[in-house]
Amino acid sequence: MRDEARADCLRAFGDRVFLLRGVFCTQACRFIGEAVTGSVRHFTHRKADDPTRLLVSMPTNEAVFDLVMMEVKQCVPVGDVTVRHAAGIVSLPVGACQEVHCDFPAGCENASVPPWTVLVSLEHGGALELRADDGAVHRVELNGRDLIAFRGDVLHAGVAYNDTHRRVHFYLGREEKGTAAFGRYLWICP
Repeated sequence: MRDEARADCLRAFGDRVFLLRGVFCTQACRFIGEAVTGSVRHFTHRKADDPTRLLVSMPTNEAVFDLVMMEVKQCVPVGDVTVRHAAGIVSLPVGACQEVHCDFPAGCENASVPPWTVLVSLEHGGALELRADDGAVHRVELNGRDLIAFRGDVLHAGVAYNDTHRRVHFYLGREEKGTAAFGRYLWICP
């Protein structure tokens, strides 16, 4: 029943959300997690610091990026994109849920190649809430080694955690003439 409910949840998003269960072996997850070695700061969302989430910068690591892209491109119709930015996120216990948001501004879905967010859960007990076009909220539980990919215009929110949870976010897109900046990410303007 749970798998059927999960399948129904993803069907609500058509070709904009893909969940790949256990796609990475434990060693690959360790390899991805060890690449998150940069500076640590509070996660900022809508210009407000979130003291319950830490953002850990991730220097460019082509081997990690290639590993993630190889898995993504086998199952997700992302088009001709590459990893444009990546960061580790650590949620601390007793945090609050994030506000519902999308990672890229309105109009990104009209780009010739829309941007995508890929989240790799490094530990069990992860979750993400997705909001469908009809307003229904769907909670997707994530285990260690799971990957969820969603188009940049999908509304979503991080959940509150009772325990520390680590994951890595990869932002996919392509850089070309006529791009605009969103943080350190570039996407194609419609």
